[in-house]
Amino acid sequence: MPLLFDKTSVQIVVTPLNLLRKQNVEALEKAGIRAISIHAGTATAHNFQAIENLEYRVVVVSPEQVMKDGGGFENLLKNSLFTSHIMGVVIDEAHCVSLWGEFRPEYKELGRLRLILPLEIPFLITSATLSTDALQDVKRLLHLRSGDNLVTIRRSTDRPNIHIGVKPIKGTLHSYTDLAFLIPEGWKPGDPIPPKFLIFFDNIVHAIEAAQYLRSRLPQEYQDKIKWFNADMTTYFKEDEVQNFTDGEIWGFCTTESFGMGVDISDIRIIIQWRATCSLSTLWQRFGRAVRNMLLEGIAILFAEKDHFDLYRKEKETRRLKKAKKRKKPTAPLPSTKRRAVGDNSVPLIVGGSTESVDTPMENQESDGSESSDDDIEMVNRSSVLLTQADADIDGRQLQEEMQLVSKAKLGVSQRKLSQQASSLEPAMDYLINADVRPNVGCRRKVFNAFFENEAAESDHHLCDSSLETGCARCLITVSTICCDIHTPEHFTPYSITIPKQPNLPSRSRLAKFEMSSNDHKLINALEDWRETATITLYGDAHLYDLGPGLVMPDFVLDRIVQCAHFHKIQSITDLQKETRWSGIEKHGSEVVALILLVSPVPVTPSAPFTSVPLQRSLAFSNTTPSSAISSTSTSVASKKKNRCGACRQEGHNARNPICKQHPSHKPQVNKENVT
Repeated sequence: MPLLFDKTSVQIVVTPLNLLRKQNVEALEKAGIRAISIHAGTATAHNFQAIENLEYRVVVVSPEQVMKDGGGFENLLKNSLFTSHIMGVVIDEAHCVSLWGEFRPEYKELGRLRLILPLEIPFLITSATLSTDALQDVKRLLHLRSGDNLVTIRRSTDRPNIHIGVKPIKGTLHSYTDLAFLIPEGWKPGDPIPPKFLIFFDNIVHAIEAAQYLRSRLPQEYQDKIKWFNADMTTYFKEDEVQNFTDGEIWGFCTTESFGMGVDISDIRIIIQWRATCSLSTLWQRFGRAVRNMLLEGIAILFAEKDHFDLYRKEKETRRLKKAKKRKKPTAPLPSTKRRAVGDNSVPLIVGGSTESVDTPMENQESDGSESSDDDIEMVNRSSVLLTQADADIDGRQLQEEMQLVSKAKLGVSQRKLSQQASSLEPAMDYLINADVRPNVGCRRKVFNAFFENEAAESDHHLCDSSLETGCARCLITVSTICCDIHTPEHFTPYSITIPKQPNLPSRSRLAKFEMSSNDHKLINALEDWRETATITLYGDAHLYDLGPGLVMPDFVLDRIVQCAHFHKIQSITDLQKETRWSGIEKHGSEVVALILLVSPVPVTPSAPFTSVPLQRSLAFSNTTPSSAISSTSTSVASKKKNRCGACRQEGHNARNPICKQHPSHKPQVNKENVT
């Protein structure tokens, strides 16, 4: 808006992704405002000179470029004439200042801008997913103080036209069979195409593997309708792919954060997050890519690991107790908290959705059996501490305070305990996953509203048109008839599949330690060459250089193959499946087995020819045996110790032999029937 009233000033916009910078520039050009995007590819002396000459009204720049030592922006900010034309600095997607500071340290350095530029230049920070704690952290890092005319405007983050669901991953994590509903079995040309979709991963390799799985369910000529999208691709390639996706030429992407924030495509109908590996703020950023056109309705599903669900935790604990009972070893159930709150005897514990009294005695013991210190108050699952059933209808503010209480409790855990719980969920994500069994939640959307404090958000849609009782129809957020899978579970039925239970695979072989032979090294080299060639064939040179050959065969699979081949344990595809459990067996198994047998064949032991050898007569009965041999044989026989009877002390028999004169058979029988 300030650009419309001042024709000579410049605005600087800092945003994290190339796609966002491109979208900013295009939107401004449509409004008749000339803008330029500055990133590694456009940070030229010519462009910086044009910026200094005020040829552009808006400069959209990455944090790396604006904070680069000795870069073009450093020279611009030292130019007082240029800075006098700066009307403001916008930090877009400001939550990245707090979240991305570890791997993009320039974000934390953005606070220097406030110290370099004159105080009269205003700063605007914007984000759709700034929680209260994140906002305080961003203000601290950017040196934005309340006394500097700081104004905070809070809007609701709710998107009622997005239906929210959470599902446990039924198949194995790297089989991606839970995603099969996107491409039905036996899909053929002419069948309905899937709605436009995005599947988010926090690992590039996993995104590529999932895309390959979905492609395998399509005919060859349609497999390019599904692609992966990540930061390793060139800017030009990504721009072309996004345009194809917008036009409907591509059905869906398996993507990473590169497609996460601010991408404004109006008709994406399905958003999926694979595994609960991100924060709730990041999850809502990704869910927010769905149906940007508020007249449409879409669906957003989190597929989470089973271990994050209370019901599965309870089942697992029940199985553990049964197993311990069979072994007849004393054991205590795993506690859901290490120690109850001091002075609180009324708060129940929820374990797998059931309540247990806090007064139940618990062992102060870790899940791995190690004892914890009395000085440490650790919360194994502190997010399970809930209000009573009578208080189930608490509002979002109370739920938000409850989640903050859990977060603060986790912050008090010692460093040793933190390392043990590195993979644990943040409390808000735990509440989202288990909203159906937590008695004071009962709604997925309620968790998001509480986390972002949407109840306290400002709304002014009544000011747009005072003649309407409901206010402006454009600003008013309409409520959908479908909220989440807890309220309308039948709406989410088409987005799940039945996965048949797989038979238990045979146990892998136990291998003894060994020293690598020259043949083992030869097999390693052969497998290395093979997987590099396979990676280039399937994915191209760029992925080989960026991601490595582990994309086709991980290092641990290669090592296992070499170990088993040393003992000749792999002779067929079945053996390869048994010993490695490698996900690429169906596609590459025959090639790898053939390579193993070629480089490390099973040695063939030649059998000895049959020979005819006459039987030798015993020396004692041979008529042709020399007398010297007989003499030596007799001596050896005579020298052999004979049995001595324990009853009569004679040699040649024992006391149980009837020939012994002292044997009971030679004594008269007394009081025996039928004895003559």
